Amino acid sequence: MSIVINRCIQIKSLLQPLLLLLTLSGPPLHTQSLTFFLENDVVARTDRHYTHGCGFIWTSATDSLNWKLKNTGAPIINLAKRLHPTAMYSSRSIALRQFAYTPQNIKTHTLLKNDQPYAGATFLTARFSSKDALTVVTLAFDIGILGPDAGAAAMQKAVHRLIHSPAPQGWEHQLANELILNLHLGQLRLWKQGLWHEQMHWRLSHFAQGHFGSLLTGGTGGLSFTLGPDPPALWGASPWQPGTVITCPTQKTVPSWLLFCKTEVNLVLRNAYLDGNLLHPSHRVKRKPLIVRLQLGFITHWRGTVLAWHFTLEGRSFQTQRHAHRYGAVIITLPL
Repeated sequence: MSIVINRCIQIKSLLQPLLLLLTLSGPPLHTQSLTFFLENDVVARTDRHYTHGCGFIWTSATDSLNWKLKNTGAPIINLAKRLHPTAMYSSRSIALRQFAYTPQNIKTHTLLKNDQPYAGATFLTARFSSKDALTVVTLAFDIGILGPDAGAAAMQKAVHRLIHSPAPQGWEHQLANELILNLHLGQLRLWKQGLWHEQMHWRLSHFAQGHFGSLLTGGTGGLSFTLGPDPPALWGASPWQPGTVITCPTQKTVPSWLLFCKTEVNLVLRNAYLDGNLLHPSHRVKRKPLIVRLQLGFITHWRGTVLAWHFTLEGRSFQTQRHAHRYGAVIITLPL
């Protein structure tokens, strides 16, 4: 555990210039929140492939982007103006996340050459989002570690002890240590909206994302549908997958809820969890170029506190994968 903490401190020092821009380039913060998410396939009674993810996300949202004209020297603001000149609101977040991947059979010490490599990653993500009435534009940057120093093996073993599940035996075959550098750029746009039975607000949005870096390279496109008694905010409707559902804080004085459904197609040009290490030989499998994902979920919120749950069904991601994958998530957001 100390190795993971020390590695996170090193990563934070490398990311400090970008964090400084995200923290200091704006006006006094309007709302802030802290989100914890936990993803696991135990809800689907499986223990394979993307098997565990967890993390913390600090988010701040500002009520106006009029201040951007006073901060033209800040590179992040200049870039936001170029990407989204009509933006009226902004959101900034810093996330610490960890993900673990294992083959289908975790009870053997033998290297399973035709199955998912053992892989773990821990990294920091700095994200800046801007929003107008119809569109959200998001820019994110990851920096972290892939390999034993990520601490995913220790995390999975601890979780298995907690839930009385068999201990994984093959982590000695996991991918070697390697630096993670990744850039993400995405846009979500409201397509249609209306009322159902004059009480329920619904929204249909389309989104597209690009990923460039050592961990993930490719693109994503899809549709997002929401239904609830209140007009839903666009924030967080296009999270990078897997993990990182970001819910913008709300100050509603009465409880409310929201149902959502998201379907997407992923074009995969590189996935380190399947393609293995970038700089030296490692275990790898032949990935599929296209992956389809369906996500269903429920969100309830009151006075800035958000509780969310979602279930994800994901198509096969590599050629020798026997079954589609399923996992669930719990997300809790608290106001600060």
